[in-house]
Amino acid sequence: MKILLISPKGTYLSRTKELNKFWSESDYTAEYRKFWSGVGIGLLIVGALTSPSYEVEFIDENIEEADFSKNYDIVGITGMTQQATRAYQIADKFRTKNIKVVIGGIHATLMPEEAKNYADSVVVGEAEYVWPQILKDFENKQLKPFYKNENLVDLRESPIPRLVRTTP
Repeated sequence: MKILLISPKGTYLSRTKELNKFWSESDYTAEYRKFWSGVGIGLLIVGALTSPSYEVEFIDENIEEADFSKNYDIVGITGMTQQATRAYQIADKFRTKNIKVVIGGIHATLMPEEAKNYADSVVVGEAEYVWPQILKDFENKQLKPFYKNENLVDLRESPIPRLVRTTP
C-alpha cells in the first residue's frame, strides 16, 4: 500500500488585508518567512506509526508541491487553520482520482464537520491511538467518517518521528 502524508502550504493568515500585507512584505517577518514550515511533529509521528510494510511518502508543501499525477492508496493531510484552505484543495484533487483522504490536525479537530466536507475521514484529536485502526479499517474497506482519540497521549509511548521515504 502506498501512503502520502502531506503538510499543506499555509495560504491563510488572516482575513485582514493589512496583516497579510505585513506578513508577506515586512522586513520584520522576512527572516521568519524563510524558515516557516507547516510540518508539525504529529505528521512525522503518524509516519512512524505506519508499518514499514507500507510505502510512505512525506511532502511539506513549503519545500515541494504535491504531485497529483502520482497514485496513492490513501492520503493523510494535517494542518492548522492557516493551512486549511490548501488542505481542502489538495483533498478535493485526490478525491477526484478516487483516492481516499484522511484529514487531521488542529483545524480538523476544532472544525470536524467542515473538514468532513473535503475528506473521507476526519481525525479528531491526536492520531497516535487511532492511526493504526484507520489503516486497518481502510484495508477492510470500512473507513469511518470520524476517528476520535478519547485518551491523553502518553508521549513516552510515542514513536520516534519518521521523515524518510520507505519502500516495503
